Amino acid sequence: MASPRSLRGPARPRTPTLREVLSELAEGALRIAPGRTGAPPWPEHRQRMLVDSVLRGWPIGPLYVVAAGPAPEVVDGAQRLTALLAFVKGAFGVDGLLSPVDPMLRELNGMRYTELGSGLRQAIDDYPLVIIELDGVRPEHVRPMLFRLNGQEWLTPEQRLSIETGGFGEQVRTLVVEAADRGFEPGRIGFSNIGLAYEDVVTRLLVAAEAREVGAAGELEARAKSAEPVADDVSQWTADALSALLRLPSVDGAGIRFSKATLLSWLLLLVQAGQRFGPASAHHVGRLLEWFERQRRRVAAGLELTNPPPVLSNYHDLPYAELLALFNEYAAIDALNTAQILRRDVILWLFLLVCGGLPSPLNEPGPLLSRLYRMLADGAEPDTAIAEAASERWGVW
Repeated sequence: MASPRSLRGPARPRTPTLREVLSELAEGALRIAPGRTGAPPWPEHRQRMLVDSVLRGWPIGPLYVVAAGPAPEVVDGAQRLTALLAFVKGAFGVDGLLSPVDPMLRELNGMRYTELGSGLRQAIDDYPLVIIELDGVRPEHVRPMLFRLNGQEWLTPEQRLSIETGGFGEQVRTLVVEAADRGFEPGRIGFSNIGLAYEDVVTRLLVAAEAREVGAAGELEARAKSAEPVADDVSQWTADALSALLRLPSVDGAGIRFSKATLLSWLLLLVQAGQRFGPASAHHVGRLLEWFERQRRRVAAGLELTNPPPVLSNYHDLPYAELLALFNEYAAIDALNTAQILRRDVILWLFLLVCGGLPSPLNEPGPLLSRLYRMLADGAEPDTAIAEAASERWGVW
């Protein structure tokens, strides 16, 4: 049995001054790792609070560093270092009115670093930072380690699961970062990554792609806890779906904004269509998305449709507005459970069929969709018909 000593990687603390650490950053002897927690950048108020703590001589917590590449990386404390560097460079001034109010700090209110007296600047430069250097930490273990160190109690069980998943979680993070580099950001998507929202969507997409089953997107726990990365081809399918979505001109159009649930549904459609019909299918998905997203938002606001869907001539007998309303309902109530994911998927595929997105009605899932179309055209209750279709081993490819 391994001894307790053999179970621990060495952790070496050191206590350089702020000036020394900033010098190491400038010289490339220390690097700030890209954000690993999914948290948004600190607002200026929080940066001012950090500087206030330094001016009072209060501790600001240790920084954690992991050996990586040409220079060690700061993997926890990057926001603190970034804020202190910005202050020293004059990006913002002292907030002397923070509670508890200090008469001396009040006199410094609004002053930037270069405007402070030489003695006070010296005290800031000499502020001791505790740096803990960790050896032997594998890259996929960095994020779980950081969240344990920081005690992120605000996380939901699903968010915590997406973090504590070893190589699988790191694979998800890599896909999110690569997508962000291509424009996967709030201005285009419609929501931010606060609370690891992007990572949750990509985790669900990855699990479904691996299982080749849409319903798997609602059942994460067993797969994620295995911590094993998915195969390279599955990861590539997911990356291709993310890229295809971001390349669609309609994504940048007015009125095209997603929620986590609707984004997941469109990505699942892209993965399936790409696997079934090849990359050219993204064009048909994009054409549908441009109409569908605008009109479903109008339905959600209680407005009439501005134009009919771009359907083929023999598919005009669907209750389109009612189907859009159902999609909105399925995306709002228990939106990430298996039943709702499957029902949204049925609706998107039905619209893809009637808009000419299948090479032939004989291509799967065309036959089932054709039966569903006839049921709805003959007056069947849409909610019941959609639920029935979703229960027929739907979404397996």
